[in-house]
Amino acid sequence: MSTRVSSQRSRARPVVLAVLATLTVANYIWQIPYAVHQYGSHWLGLPKLSAVLIATLVWFMAGLVRYARGGRAGRALLASFLAVEIIFYVVHNLTGALGRDLPASNPILLIASVLGYVNLVAAAGALVYMLRDRRAGRTSADPAQGQAAALQRLDN
Repeated sequence: MSTRVSSQRSRARPVVLAVLATLTVANYIWQIPYAVHQYGSHWLGLPKLSAVLIATLVWFMAGLVRYARGGRAGRALLASFLAVEIIFYVVHNLTGALGRDLPASNPILLIASVLGYVNLVAAAGALVYMLRDRRAGRTSADPAQGQAAALQRLDN
């Protein structure tokens, strides 16, 4: 891989991660007004749903931070979160929600649905970026660059 392409990838990484983090966190935050609107304060399953949301947010944040820092488990953690998120939204849409969950008369549901669609695209894009970035790192034409990357992974 040329030095120019490698440089472009290293500059793109923080942008990809910032966009992914912003969209994912916005989606999680929006689940609060969505849950209150949809289920009200008396819905008994809300604490269980909250626990799942908190656990998956911690999973995402751990993967994001470790991947951004180049930690060993970061790529696997973040990629597994993104894969599960993609599967969740694809199954959700294939079960009949595709397009039907965009009611203009319900702005809370509309925003939640749009955020879900945007997160599906962002997760897929980030996963493709991560796979290409990993492949590019493995096929580096500069042996010194490959050795430096290997040493950095050992240090983490």
